[in-house]
Amino acid sequence: MKAILLALALMMLPLRAWAEPHRIVVAVGSNEGLPGEKPLRFADSDAARFADVMRTHGWTPAKNLTLLRAATVNEVRTAMEHAAAHAQGFNESETSFYFYFSGHGDSESLHLADGVFSLAELARATGKVRAAFKLVVTDACRTQRSKGAHTEPGFAVHLEPPPEARGVVWVHASANGEVAQESDALEGAVFSSYFVTAMRGVGDRDHDHRVSLDEAFSYAMHHARVHALRSDAAAQHPGFDATLRDASQVILSYTDAHSARLTLPPGKDTQFVVYERGSESVYAELWATSEVQTVPLPRGHYVVHRRAPYESGAIEVQLGRDEQRVLANSEFSPVARERLAQKGGLQVYPRTVALGATTSSNALTGPSLGANLHISWQSGQWHYGAGVQAEFGARDSLTQHVSSTRAQASLQIARTLVHGDAWSLHAASELGAGALWQRFDRLDAARLLGTSYATSSNASTPLLAPLLGLGARFALSPRVDILSALGAELLMTSHDDGIHLTPGLRASLGLAYRMP
Repeated sequence: MKAILLALALMMLPLRAWAEPHRIVVAVGSNEGLPGEKPLRFADSDAARFADVMRTHGWTPAKNLTLLRAATVNEVRTAMEHAAAHAQGFNESETSFYFYFSGHGDSESLHLADGVFSLAELARATGKVRAAFKLVVTDACRTQRSKGAHTEPGFAVHLEPPPEARGVVWVHASANGEVAQESDALEGAVFSSYFVTAMRGVGDRDHDHRVSLDEAFSYAMHHARVHALRSDAAAQHPGFDATLRDASQVILSYTDAHSARLTLPPGKDTQFVVYERGSESVYAELWATSEVQTVPLPRGHYVVHRRAPYESGAIEVQLGRDEQRVLANSEFSPVARERLAQKGGLQVYPRTVALGATTSSNALTGPSLGANLHISWQSGQWHYGAGVQAEFGARDSLTQHVSSTRAQASLQIARTLVHGDAWSLHAASELGAGALWQRFDRLDAARLLGTSYATSSNASTPLLAPLLGLGARFALSPRVDILSALGAELLMTSHDDGIHLTPGLRASLGLAYRMP
């Protein structure tokens, strides 16, 4: 199925003399291999995740980063030539180069849809990049990646260090004769997934807001082994061989000193998986221990899954800068295990009860104020709801003052258009049905006192009110939101002379409480 070599070839001046390096990254993914090799599932996303962590945590500017999806041989060759040319503009002692590949391969070459890129050529191309620090990661698989973690006999991939190497570090995802694993749950290669997770800050053992090569490797090695035991997959024993002095001081990534910190509860045989809300990519995955574990996270909105032998649950967590949040097992809402397949898109609190104030304006009732109460249920990007509403309005014509009372029940459907960490924008439609009561008072009533003319009258009519609009949701906490909406409605009322259609506008503002 899959064999991975993570080989790090480093040519460097003494590390303690480094300034913060210029980083150049080439990340390559190819789900397609040679004819007869079945397409892979996660090769492109493996490469994208590595590129992303180098951008967000490895201080790599976009101009220094090349990401190739469904890459061809010529594209890889051109990217390596570009990296070598780009490195000419920097001081070699302050430059580092990272190459990552995920796809098919064998012991001699990387397999792309249009041919092979030999490891010998990769070594030569890497040697032409003037950089003190060089990291080459090849994640090669020679058969289909299927459900879960599966194995086949492994093969050794040998990457000779570039000719000018003065220090070499080799990191192997598995020992010789073993196969490196891939997991559908992690949506990527097991060792690489944990290596990237460590670089995001989870592997920062000493809490100095930096992740060293030693920290990243140790974290990935431990969790890859635990994953193999938990999933009954073949054993995987990552290896680390180095001729580099002070390898633990090689800093791979940095975390924000103002990162939030999420503390997970202790447990037994319990897995925690952290997703950014709305995302299907695993941000961090940990197995509970007898002690609490803390995960540094950027400010944002997260969904945390808790998977235990006889129960599963989830919780939404919104974190700000410098915030520290300690979770207890009792805070996780019970969630059926099959629903956890929704990953970061899981709606932990799909039901909502909302109370709000409304205002509307139209030629029939005039400016109106009121209140509404509605309940809704969310499934993916869709929201379905029902509610009741009452409004009171008044207007003056040339001859009379009109007071209106409007009451209706409504059905709503909305779809999320875009969302951020703590907000979302929705397109909404609603159909309301109810009644309209109106009182008409003549403005010249005082003059008509004592006469036979009526000075006031009452009328009522059934009401239909379809509405189209936009709504916004702003999260105050994972369970409390501010809701706002603005829409155009059409009031349909029945009168003696037929059906009247009156266009208008309606807005609302309220608070919503979300429930499991």
